[in-house]
Amino acid sequence: MKIINLTPHNIDLYKDGKKIRVFESSGSWRLKEIESNLGELDGVPFVKVWYLNGEVPQYQEGVYYIVSNVIQWAYPDRRDLLIPLDLVRDFEGNIIGCCSLGYADFANKEVGYE
Repeated sequence: MKIINLTPHNIDLYKDGKKIRVFESSGSWRLKEIESNLGELDGVPFVKVWYLNGEVPQYQEGVYYIVSNVIQWAYPDRRDLLIPLDLVRDFEGNIIGCCSLGYADFANKEVGYE
């Protein structure tokens, strides 16, 4: 099994409060973002945003990719796209790592909801 980090920064993995592994960045996979101004809401700019897919790594047996939440949301059926979970924060609230990797199931397919 191989895990490739496609976020722009290293991902530190923690267990019992100690850093046990670092997934170094192997480049960045981003979606193209397009915005359209819809006017204002109570004086605040109101926009609609579209995310367009870019180059998508092909599925490979035994290879997993750490990606941003937005990427994982764009490909909800790809179980090889992992996001950092159980986030670890410093005393100022900044994210410094995670305790696990996984995926979100927005369609509730695995718990039986329709």
